[in-house]
Amino acid sequence: MGGWGAIADPLEAAFLLTINDRLDLTENSPELAMVNKANIGLGNFQQFAQVSGGGRMVIHPGVGFVHTTPEVFLYSAATERVETPWT
Repeated sequence: MGGWGAIADPLEAAFLLTINDRLDLTENSPELAMVNKANIGLGNFQQFAQVSGGGRMVIHPGVGFVHTTPEVFLYSAATERVETPWT
């Protein structure tokens, strides 16, 4: 973990969505519409899944999806001394 110790965040710039209940995704189902609006895996197609032709996608409880963002670096600076409890 290097020099970051306890402040390191393995999901930095990302979030984990864990499925609690089984999801059956079928063409034009409300469940498919829900996951496509959930901002999971937008990628090139701007949706999570496309189900058609009688197909079915079953997602079981405990499955997790990690949605990431491009690398982002935040920098901060102060022009004056900042008083903190530890200074």
